[in-house]
Amino acid sequence: MSAEEIAARFADARPGLVLASFADVALPFYRLSVRVRTIEHKDVTPFEDYAMRSLAAGVESQGDIEAMLGLDRPLLEATLVGLAEQEAIELGSEQGEERQTVMLTKKGREMLRSASSIQSSEAVIEIDYDGLLREPVGFLARYLEPRQLVREGIREIPPHPARAPTEEELRGQLDRIEAIIRATGGPRRERADVLGVRSIQRRTRIFQPAVALVYRTRGAKRSQGQVAFVVAGAFSERHAEVFAKAGLAAKLGVARRGLEDGQQLAARALGKEVVDLAKSPATTEAPAVSKGSLDVNPTSGVRGVETYEHPELLRHALRSATERLVLISPWLRSAVLDKELLADFAGALDRGVELYLGWGIGGEGATGRDADAEALQSLGRLAEEHANFHFSRLGRTHAKVLICDRRFMVVTSFNWLSFKGDPKRTFRDERGLLVSLAEQIDDQFDEMIRRFEQWP
Repeated sequence: MSAEEIAARFADARPGLVLASFADVALPFYRLSVRVRTIEHKDVTPFEDYAMRSLAAGVESQGDIEAMLGLDRPLLEATLVGLAEQEAIELGSEQGEERQTVMLTKKGREMLRSASSIQSSEAVIEIDYDGLLREPVGFLARYLEPRQLVREGIREIPPHPARAPTEEELRGQLDRIEAIIRATGGPRRERADVLGVRSIQRRTRIFQPAVALVYRTRGAKRSQGQVAFVVAGAFSERHAEVFAKAGLAAKLGVARRGLEDGQQLAARALGKEVVDLAKSPATTEAPAVSKGSLDVNPTSGVRGVETYEHPELLRHALRSATERLVLISPWLRSAVLDKELLADFAGALDRGVELYLGWGIGGEGATGRDADAEALQSLGRLAEEHANFHFSRLGRTHAKVLICDRRFMVVTSFNWLSFKGDPKRTFRDERGLLVSLAEQIDDQFDEMIRRFEQWP
């Protein structure tokens, strides 16, 4: 599932809280090569069992064992050599005689009793280690490498504590390591006992993909964000608990002063008249999405927009606009402006839509902070190819607005073109308001166009 689909699925999973924001993140792990000392329990073969039972019955010479069992000499000799290597038997000869004798040792009697042999050895094994939970785990079926995080702009959750795992940590978790070896080492190690950890020979940082969901208190104007993690389609309560106790929310970019209600921010930008409509029963009681399709014509003319709805609303606007489309997005990231979305931009332009895209947050000379080179190049090519594409840097704009014809507009805190792919992104309440009132839409359109005229 995509991050948006996960956000939609878990939006109401926290009673009394609303989903304010979400993002792809990477949980910290280490792939370790560890030298361990083990004891392996190995089943005694039938020939070994027969040979030791003969010895226990008082048969001591190799010739007598051969005759009693009816084994070929080469096979019997190989069996006895194997038992000797396991210290299960002792070979000797009677004084003054050339006849070779064979005797069971204490270990051999124990092997005969348990029908298994015990072999001590050292081996280098690989395990994955959770940097937040601080425990060994089975191999991650899906993981990310550091270079992938950089390339895709995924937020890294720091380990806690920040140091890499040590031998001492692993020595306190031999039971977990033993369980991993037994589960992943094949038949040979299904009954292996781990006696100790000798050393960690290599540590490699890897990451488990996850989605961070940031919730805030329902109805409060400002509240502290609570962070949850969805891993492999399910809440990971333990990761969330450790994350909260370690005070890592600030490092993730969740505001210390608390999250201000995004829909209230949008309402202030639209005015009291729209605020009153947004508070009407028809707005507050109606579902945000009707039967799986986007509701862009709410009964009251105004409705709340949940954070996970924004990407689909943008796609819908680009694919359905016939006359005009305005998009104000302070930040531009190529991770959002992928081939599919750029194709939607081109499709709208090819249909003759007058498309206005305004961006910029850092003032002159700060383009490296608010837009990456690939995003600028892709949009710049579209502007060169289409006279109806008005692509302007508006300076220090904090507005996040989408206007589609005279049908609907969205005023929001959601970063339309940078909601992923930005490792420095801060988390805030990114919900907004959708308005389908033509007069209000025209007013906002005129205000936005004046900005484009000021910043050609």
